[in-house]
Amino acid sequence: MEYWQIELWENQDGIRRVERDLLKKMMKKEKFLFADLIEKMEQYTKVNISDVQKLERLEKVKSEDNMWELKFHLSKNEIRFLGCLTLENGLHVFYALYAFKKKNQKIINEHRIVARGRVKEFINYFNPNELKKIL
Repeated sequence: MEYWQIELWENQDGIRRVERDLLKKMMKKEKFLFADLIEKMEQYTKVNISDVQKLERLEKVKSEDNMWELKFHLSKNEIRFLGCLTLENGLHVFYALYAFKKKNQKIINEHRIVARGRVKEFINYFNPNELKKIL
């Protein structure tokens, strides 16, 4: 079975922007949802990555290079993480770069623009000579 993991990417300045986008807000305003999210994130990684993809919970964002979307349903909220999927020493790792509560059917342009910038930053920071491959 091919397990995987989820990481909240911390850049060279030690900043986890996903926390600034969503998680700190959720921790303050919706603590019960945040606890639910952490639990679901842990459960996802205990499922084979191909099963998560079959369920359309992890999928490549259309018309975006190297950007993936990870979907969570919490109570009445849809939470989305946008980021990069890598292969590191045979293990798939999803690096969450941007997070938001989804309110519309599509990812709005504002979210795409921010996530696109972070994907570029991640790829520039990410050393392609290491035993890591961006998918």
